[in-house]
Amino acid sequence: ALVVEDNEVNAKVLTAILKKFGFSFALAVNGLEALDRVKDDVFDIVLMDLQMPVMDGFMSAQNMRKQGIHCPIVAVTANSDYEARIRCLDVGMNDLLTKPINKELLKEKLLYWIPAR
Repeated sequence: ALVVEDNEVNAKVLTAILKKFGFSFALAVNGLEALDRVKDDVFDIVLMDLQMPVMDGFMSAQNMRKQGIHCPIVAVTANSDYEARIRCLDVGMNDLLTKPINKELLKEKLLYWIPAR
């Protein structure tokens, strides 16, 4: 998993849950850094914050899709209003998960979006 999150506490919470579920992960602190990471590595899923400095999650996801990155991108955000959800889909994200993170809902999203191996 690639976790894209600029808030250190939120990143620690999300990565701790991923560890508990047995996932390996990489961390990016903004959308531009995430773009660099997906060029060099293959990820099963991207968990993308929306509001970040340098490049936000919307622009990052849109650029990933333009670069041919097809892995699932799930927005992880406190902003879950209708407009944000529609914009997420418009830029190529697959789903949305609201903060604070619900472990069981995150597990459901991971199981849904990552094909069984």
